[in-house]
Amino acid sequence: MPLPNFVIVGERKSGTTALCHWMAHPDVYMHPREDMNYFIEDEILVTTTWRDGPADPQRWERTHSAEQYASLFTEVDGQRAIGEKSADLFFWRPAHERMVRLLPEATFIVLLRDPVKRAWSHYLDELAKGDGRETLPFDDALAAESDRSARSAYARLHLSYRARGYYDAVMRDFLVHVPRERLLVLTLEQMGAAPRETLQTVYRFIGVDANIGLDLAGTRHNEAGDTNVPRRWARWPVVRPIAGAYHHASAKVIERLFSDPSRRQRAKNAAYLPFLQSGKRLKMSAETRAELARDFTPHVRALEDLLDREFPEWTSTAPAANAGHAAR
Repeated sequence: MPLPNFVIVGERKSGTTALCHWMAHPDVYMHPREDMNYFIEDEILVTTTWRDGPADPQRWERTHSAEQYASLFTEVDGQRAIGEKSADLFFWRPAHERMVRLLPEATFIVLLRDPVKRAWSHYLDELAKGDGRETLPFDDALAAESDRSARSAYARLHLSYRARGYYDAVMRDFLVHVPRERLLVLTLEQMGAAPRETLQTVYRFIGVDANIGLDLAGTRHNEAGDTNVPRRWARWPVVRPIAGAYHHASAKVIERLFSDPSRRQRAKNAAYLPFLQSGKRLKMSAETRAELARDFTPHVRALEDLLDREFPEWTSTAPAANAGHAAR
């Protein structure tokens, strides 16, 4: 059974879903399940029920194997490039060694984003998932991040808005296991400015013809602005069960009425408005934005040194100090 020879490993809210959908190439197999995160402990993955304490790495070793992983790719039909997308693998340190052990010849694609914008988009995404994940205002969530992460592997994986933007620290750990020549680093901003060229870069990296399979480049997917988040009063204990029952009933009606997925989603968005609001209505404060920019800027500079490239497209972390840095 075949194993993947490339993996899109993250980062969250940085364009991994879009890239996955763009890769409609006859010689590329992308696993249809996005973000299976096979190399992360199961108990902290998809649940929205809060979990304190550490994850169990020994349980992962007992329940995962190369043979089991390969069994997920039985639909491969002669494609040269076999891949999957799991947006948490870059950040989750235990996954690094596991991936390299099971996929010793694979290449890896990392997508990054202006870390201030990434943190806010990540927060909106978590807020939309309900009370088991994020209930705090953004500033409070940032203040609580270190304590939550220290007591809960679940929180460290899902609620690390700040730590996930320390790209230099994560990259150093990743490069301990992955040789630099087997790593391609892209940015969301690069994808937006030059989608076809970026996709061609990916195709060349994974070893397929870069002149075909480009029709979907530039299509948009999984944008945070499309996220609906709970209204504050909808979190009240007396309101939550009413909102849940309403969402369930309205979703069943809408699924009977609409077969087109996009029309169905628009109908759901409209139907849920009594209890939800568009993420576009929420804004990060200027003070918080400035504080995050100050915090992230030295990490971006360190990442530039580590990779020997610059990220001028990250405007939040490109203050006047960048002029001196660019002269190195």
